[in-house]
Amino acid sequence: MTQKTEMHGPPMYYTQNWDEAEASVRQLAALNPEYAVTGHGHAMKGAPLRRALQQLADSFREVAVPSRGRYTIHPTSAQTGTAYVRK
Repeated sequence: MTQKTEMHGPPMYYTQNWDEAEASVRQLAALNPEYAVTGHGHAMKGAPLRRALQQLADSFREVAVPSRGRYTIHPTSAQTGTAYVRK
């Protein structure tokens, strides 16, 4: 009830591939959604949602990706389950 309505990147402790996470955010932003009801945080809608989602897509590396950690150097692939080197 007291939580501030805001857009966040994916949870750092669950995200194993930041390249794929960034691509997902960009795809969501390109959809220009009217509503986002994610099951965590407050629902968002309209222009504030689209603006926040586009800002997240535009600055994803700076605001969402941690500066260090296992998967920032060697992300894993959900398809293979193995680490690969970012190009």
